[in-house]
Amino acid sequence: MVEPNAAPTKDLKLKELHFMADDQTIPEKEKHSENKSRYHVPNLERALEVFELLSKNHEGLTQTEIAEALNIPRNSVFRITITLANLGYLFRDDISKKFTLTPKLIQIGYAGIGEANLVEKSIDIMKRLRNEIDETIMLGAFVQNEGIILEVFTGGGLPFKLTVDPGSKFKLYCSAPGKAILYHLPDHERQEVLNSLPYEVHTKNTITSPEDLLGHIENWGKKGYFIDNEEEFNGLRCVGTAILNRYGYPVAGLWTAGPIDRFPMSRIHELGAKLKSFALIISQRMGFLE
Repeated sequence: MVEPNAAPTKDLKLKELHFMADDQTIPEKEKHSENKSRYHVPNLERALEVFELLSKNHEGLTQTEIAEALNIPRNSVFRITITLANLGYLFRDDISKKFTLTPKLIQIGYAGIGEANLVEKSIDIMKRLRNEIDETIMLGAFVQNEGIILEVFTGGGLPFKLTVDPGSKFKLYCSAPGKAILYHLPDHERQEVLNSLPYEVHTKNTITSPEDLLGHIENWGKKGYFIDNEEEFNGLRCVGTAILNRYGYPVAGLWTAGPIDRFPMSRIHELGAKLKSFALIISQRMGFLE
């Protein structure tokens, strides 16, 4: 006795075979393009674009501002932002109606770095260093040719306090941690990153070419710490070093920053030595063997 669905199943198999035969004749590039289009999820892409847009607008944006900036329908923005807010990824201010990112994204970011317990292994060392030098201490990771601040401990007892929010970005070519990370990258990867950086001019001290930057980091690399000498902001100096994993790969930067009157070059060397020793402790916890 033939089951009622036997014929459709046979037809389905024939269609599958026919599809496979047709697929073999499609050029590889066309198949890739077809698959990319077939599995494309527009609203998912738009949600990620909303994340990226808000990451560059810390004061937040309204739904109308988001729709205009991304050139997408306002009703799509409405559904996306409300969904993300309900899930805890966005915060909506009832007065301004602006949406901002929440710290929940940082948890995902930690995992994306590949060293999920980096912050956990760094916190007590960062506190000790902050208390010893009484300056703000920052920890940041290298993600897609830029830096992301993971943790901050603000120094106290001073007229001027440097405050930075976790999740903020820093440029590799004009920051101490960025230079430290670049120095420790494998040669081929470092050269690729050096060639891809924008080298925008911020001050008269900004390094503006991959050749000059390479020479700069090779020189400071002999000391084991690196400096941002008013290269992004006038009147602000920064000194930092890298944290390495078991393979000697730079997973993060550890640094401090402050006004030039409190960060004279004579103190830069003292702070650099301290940062280097404290960073080594964290690196050893990450499996690094000196």
